Amino acid sequence: MKQKLIIRHFIIGLLVFLLSPLASGQEKPRKADDLVWLQGTVNMRLGGWFFSVLDGKSGKTLWGRSKHPIMQGNTVYFGGIHIYARELKTGKEKWRSQLGGDVIAADNDTVFFVDYRKLEPRKYVSTIHALDARDGRPKWSRKIPGYYEYQNETNCVSCTAEGNLIVFTKSFSAAYDKSSGKIIWKNQRPEPSDSVDESDRAVASDGIVVAKIGAEILARDIKTGGSLWKISLATSYSIPNGFDIDNGVLYFQVEPGSFSAFDIRTGKRLFDLPQLKATSFKVKDKILFYLSSIEQDPKAEFPLNTPIAALHAFDLSSRKPMWECQLGNLNAYVERVTEKAVYVIASNRGEHSTAFCIDKKTGKIFWRNEAASAVEGTYRFMVTE
Repeated sequence: MKQKLIIRHFIIGLLVFLLSPLASGQEKPRKADDLVWLQGTVNMRLGGWFFSVLDGKSGKTLWGRSKHPIMQGNTVYFGGIHIYARELKTGKEKWRSQLGGDVIAADNDTVFFVDYRKLEPRKYVSTIHALDARDGRPKWSRKIPGYYEYQNETNCVSCTAEGNLIVFTKSFSAAYDKSSGKIIWKNQRPEPSDSVDESDRAVASDGIVVAKIGAEILARDIKTGGSLWKISLATSYSIPNGFDIDNGVLYFQVEPGSFSAFDIRTGKRLFDLPQLKATSFKVKDKILFYLSSIEQDPKAEFPLNTPIAALHAFDLSSRKPMWECQLGNLNAYVERVTEKAVYVIASNRGEHSTAFCIDKKTGKIFWRNEAASAVEGTYRFMVTE
């Protein structure tokens, strides 16, 4: 009986390890930044969203959980039946709120989340809640105006800036004082937008907040909510790879493959770089780090179906390339650029994901971390400053 029990526990333990995205292999590390987390979707049989926290110096996996997280400072927040706060380095639980929902933003003082309540069939109301980031105690709640036919119809894009929570939904935009929940300003749209995509994150800089709602990019004054400028797009599809801001310039891809720069104060189009054919990008200190796909030579002895992903560094001041780093037969995404490194996440036909840490100056790979084959889908990870 005892022998059967030992064998049973061994088999269960082996299955958990083989199915776990935390099973990973690393190359010999070199110095980089402090911490990074890897986030992605996993097979629904294994529990939906999953994220892992990696050590930025070695690429070693520290811990992981099956939820969709937001990182702020040394804490990871994620929602569900409850709202959770865990230490970034260890995964140790700091606190757990009895309230539950989707975490939408966080800063050093406050965590914000949205919940949905069903009044009757095809009629929902949504509420924004604020929790104290230190202990999870409720600070305030504010109902989102209107009723909605579907539970997630109130999807919003949001960010924190200058002591406020800025929220954009299909029908309105508003700024809430993060301490009291008081509405600083509010703007109602004449006609509700046809869509709000949570992947189109709002961004703020220089007293201006920018968000994509439907087929428009809107810029508002953070203090007053006044409209500064807007850009009309051809479609309401999500912007490929979102926005990035560097030295007062807003960068985004108007369409896949293109790359454009706009003055964040005026909305004036500064330049386009369509020849780069970027599939993903980030900008830091006027250096553009972007990924492109290098097509395989059909006459090669063993041609591959998937193009080779290459990371490039491009000086936006001189308009000259700096270096190129080929990552292999992978579909890749630039996630973050820090003072020392560029972090890239790549996947191989959904079979596994690989996190790369690349020297910002030379293009040499510091380390790579390959996740288990159980992970599939679109992967992202973030780095602490």
